[in-house]
Amino acid sequence: MILFDRLLKKITSLILLIGIFTLTLTSVGAAQGIARAGLLEDMQIRPNVRVEIPIEIENVVDLYGIEIELEFDPTFWEFEDADDRREGIQPAIGTFLDPGMTLFNIIDMEEGRIHLVMSQVNPSEAKSGTGNILVLYATALKTGVTQFEVTKVELSTRDGIGIEVEGVDGEVSIESEAPAVTTTPIPVVDPTQIIIIPTYVPPTATPVPTATPRPTATAVAVVGGQAGGDTEQAAGDTEQAADVAQTPISGAGETSEVTSAMEEPTLEPASEEGSESVPAAEENDPARNGQNEELAREGEKDGKTGLWIGGIILAVALAAAGYFLFIKNQRSDEKEE
Repeated sequence: MILFDRLLKKITSLILLIGIFTLTLTSVGAAQGIARAGLLEDMQIRPNVRVEIPIEIENVVDLYGIEIELEFDPTFWEFEDADDRREGIQPAIGTFLDPGMTLFNIIDMEEGRIHLVMSQVNPSEAKSGTGNILVLYATALKTGVTQFEVTKVELSTRDGIGIEVEGVDGEVSIESEAPAVTTTPIPVVDPTQIIIIPTYVPPTATPVPTATPRPTATAVAVVGGQAGGDTEQAAGDTEQAADVAQTPISGAGETSEVTSAMEEPTLEPASEEGSESVPAAEENDPARNGQNEELAREGEKDGKTGLWIGGIILAVALAAAGYFLFIKNQRSDEKEE
């Protein structure tokens, strides 16, 4: 019985040790299973020397598509274009993924940004492990310390399922006394094997020229005693319209002139009796304007004189009527007495 208990204890201890060892291996494997992307190893280079900078990915499982953005200081770098058939500066694509199709693959020197959106196509299989995603052909312009910072990275499987990943910011030290880089060229994909998906650029609207308004003549009707002032205003408006008509108007790179000949406006007779209409031909006649002004003033004086005479006659008539009534009432009183 004692031997059985000792044997049972040994078996239990062995099972516990195996369980702990398995759990430890699982934890380590899970920690190592998180993919990493970016400039994974810091570099030390000399200025004014062309170097190859690898942007890598490691510990990835079932990778089929990737989007990655990196930011850099454009004052430090000059990059060589890896595909001179396209506009702008393109980085070389590494060989970890098979040649597929790209939506973006550009080095933006104004914003200091590298952007890649790429996916494999059938019949390529998903990739696992470690390898190069991009290769930058760069020349440092000055000494100092700068970084390639991963601002965005997304990975996906063939089925579009996201893969956990973390970006790694790599540092580059640029020193005149740095050791010379003697590495062999990094293999890259032939750019002619890559399918380029053009990005949509909305068309710009063409501006439509608008017509320039032209001055038009305005007919002025004069009624009654306001002939003098309105006639002067009509003459001033006509002269101003003639000046505007002779002013050049620019448009579409050429200069055109509006004809100075103004059409004479057609005047309709006034609706009230005793009103007059000033012909258009008389609007620009200063002598006629003076005569009209004098006639208007005389008409105003005659009207005022008529009002005074009518008022005097009315007052005399009222006084006579009052006197007549007064005498009549007095005689009536005397008869009653």
